[in-house]
Amino acid sequence: MFYIYFQYVYLYSCNKNLEDFSVNGDEIGRLVEVDLQDALDLFYKEKEDILAREKYFLNNKYIIEEKRINLKNFMTCYQIIDEFFKRMLIAAKRYCDGEDPKYIMW
Repeated sequence: MFYIYFQYVYLYSCNKNLEDFSVNGDEIGRLVEVDLQDALDLFYKEKEDILAREKYFLNNKYIIEEKRINLKNFMTCYQIIDEFFKRMLIAAKRYCDGEDPKYIMW
């Protein structure tokens, strides 16, 4: 059997809280909020796990819960082959540090 997985990722600047976003399970199953520096520390293996807040829709209601996550929660191929998550976090940090977005690529 052959599987193809497409994903589109955008760096989106907003001032919303996790509570302000909607998820319906059809297109987006869950949203996860992490501290940017904590996430970088995780992917640079300076921390073994980090605190995350997760929002999802279950039984006709929104659920937000805190949990600890580690590198096992992320697809291995995106950690090893192209370091996708690390590059995405670096781009977000550069943006938050004030770099002009037109020069930020991942």
